[in-house]
Amino acid sequence: MDQRVFEALASQVRRQMLVELAAGELNAGDIAARFEISKPAISQHLTVLESAGLVVRRKKGQYVFYSLVGETLSGVLQGLLDQTRTREAAPAPALQAVAAESIPERETLRRNLPPQEPAAPPIPAKPSVPAGYRWEAWRARGGP
Repeated sequence: MDQRVFEALASQVRRQMLVELAAGELNAGDIAARFEISKPAISQHLTVLESAGLVVRRKKGQYVFYSLVGETLSGVLQGLLDQTRTREAAPAPALQAVAAESIPERETLRRNLPPQEPAAPPIPAKPSVPAGYRWEAWRARGGP
């Protein structure tokens, strides 16, 4: 569920919708009136928020009302905060391994590695290649 929450929070429009819903329950028309985007786009954004568990909808007659589920957002953010605090307390195992390794041992490893060949430089595109053509296709046709 955390992944869906963070994907839902990736959009500025959806974050603004959550801010609007923090004041209280709104119907879809009221939400759409506050944004300069189409109603189908509003509906898609609300569906993403609902599937992430950040909002719930309630149908009353022909209207659909949306309200914020603050527990989901606060729970996910608290979980992320707990993870970062745990990471700060104990360094990653990879960092511990690097710290434990002495510098002379790293030098020995470097000396025993096979020499690396330098990468070939990329073939630059000629300025006379027409837009939309790949360099290889242009060269295969014989140029202009």
